[in-house]
Amino acid sequence: PKRITPLMLASTHGHYDVVAYLLDNGAKVNRTDAFKKSALIHAVTNGHIKIASYLLSKGADFNGADSSKNTPLHYACAYGSEEMIDLLMQAGAEVNSVNSWNITPIVTALMKNHYGCLMKLTNYAGIDVNCQDDNGATLVANCIVKFEQSSYEFAKLLIEQRNASPNICDFRGNNCMHILAAIDVETKFEYQYNSYTEYTEARKSLKQRYIAFFNLLIDSGVEINEPNTVM
Repeated sequence: PKRITPLMLASTHGHYDVVAYLLDNGAKVNRTDAFKKSALIHAVTNGHIKIASYLLSKGADFNGADSSKNTPLHYACAYGSEEMIDLLMQAGAEVNSVNSWNITPIVTALMKNHYGCLMKLTNYAGIDVNCQDDNGATLVANCIVKFEQSSYEFAKLLIEQRNASPNICDFRGNNCMHILAAIDVETKFEYQYNSYTEYTEARKSLKQRYIAFFNLLIDSGVEINEPNTVM
């Protein structure tokens, strides 16, 4: 059983008046379901900003995590809600909270390709742009692995405007240049194109992106002679 309360259901389905009525009549705002998800997490997941705001005004725990230690801010980032991010941050949410996989909200946003959320989070004081996931990979390293134009642009912002370091190594001793050097561009290439011109332009674009990543790392002072620690 999921152990869902009426308040959680109303929060999930966007029934604001029902949420208000339940809380006025003794519903427990921080009660959680079988996965330790609160009514606030259910509201955030489903994009109900008005309900989330009301729950917070009634004492909802803005840092209350589920069974995998995902906070409401993790969910806001996972579902790409910039407005929800602002609401939770204004309430006092911990911007660098980590879940069971050592993933912070900003890494969650990157994994889900929500670049608007990424840009918003980097503007908050205290954001750790050098955070590492459960493999020790940083935001910049994860941008390289994604190898998209948007991830390149975000890596560029992190390094040039937020002082992110390309030299922080993962748990195998790989810095960002190790990561880039291991990238197989062919695996990033889509072969379904309507014409040979599209095909050649796509290959050219991938090569240019690789060079752009390379130059970004070199210009930022990445260490290129340091061996990793892989056994």
